[in-house]
Amino acid sequence: MPSPQLPHETLTNIFTYFPHPDDLLFHCRPRSTLFYCSLVSKDWRAAALPLVWSTLRFDTMLEKHTIESLRRSMTNSRPDFACRITQSIAYVTTISLTLPPSEPGWAQAAASLLNLLSPEQLRKIHLIFRFGSTDLDTSHLLATVFPHLTRNLRHLIIASFANSGQEGDIVLRHLPPSLRTLYITNATSPNAKQDIPYNFSRMFSLTKLTDLRLVHVHHIPVAEFAAFLRTYGRTLCSLRLQNCPEIQSDIILATIAAHCSRAVTQNPHNYDPAVQRIRDAAYYKVDTLYSVLPAWPPLYQAQYSRWTDDADQASQLPSESEGASWLNGVWSWITQRVSGRVSK
Repeated sequence: MPSPQLPHETLTNIFTYFPHPDDLLFHCRPRSTLFYCSLVSKDWRAAALPLVWSTLRFDTMLEKHTIESLRRSMTNSRPDFACRITQSIAYVTTISLTLPPSEPGWAQAAASLLNLLSPEQLRKIHLIFRFGSTDLDTSHLLATVFPHLTRNLRHLIIASFANSGQEGDIVLRHLPPSLRTLYITNATSPNAKQDIPYNFSRMFSLTKLTDLRLVHVHHIPVAEFAAFLRTYGRTLCSLRLQNCPEIQSDIILATIAAHCSRAVTQNPHNYDPAVQRIRDAAYYKVDTLYSVLPAWPPLYQAQYSRWTDDADQASQLPSESEGASWLNGVWSWITQRVSGRVSK
């Protein structure tokens, strides 16, 4: 028993500073520092195991036998061993899935492992859809997760969503009301299927959403999205719209300016208060117009970015009156031309 004994909270804080792979398998092969800490004593085990088991990445278990081996360890003939493993999987709060499966039988093995999770334990899910035809295995896995394992989900990240085909609606129809973060991104590849009219109505009813990112997402109804922003925009702390042609319109821009007063950048720094107020009010005017107006990027890079650099360049920050004057002038220039594309 290590001496002196430390409180559980102190041990947990210490362990978070250790190298912390975001995958259970990387803790076990080879053994990580945290894994060895879990073998020292009961107190250390109680503090280390939640960190060791926090993330289960199915995208690193590309071979069926890897999942089956983990699954067998949880149903081991030794009751004490199986009990310990089953208790450990209760620490999993994050999963990552790559679809469609690359190996026959992989989906069934993954589903059997997912079924060991309780409905309320997951906090974060990362879905990656690869280019290729979807199949019944994809539908089966998505139906295993949504809505059965998402009752307490906080964060959902979906990459290359257009590759999901019609199966993507399984996710969109079951977005849980507990969501705080929703990222939906698509590849810019010409092979990406952008013509599928997904049903986003469930997204517009997420009352607890504080962080929304949509990249290369098509077919979002403008009227419904504007109504969502008017109703819940004040709760959004971060909003990123990039290359979403239907919703990068005058109506949406005006709605963002009027109703998304709390929205700031994805990675805010500590700025002069005057500049932060300007940044908070103008950021999404800048960000959404970045891809709409061809003449805007060089102007943005030459002027706005030099005022919003890291804190160590605070000497370059303008006064409140200078910043407001610049913003008003630029915004006036934009509004005069936003109805049509500006030629370089």
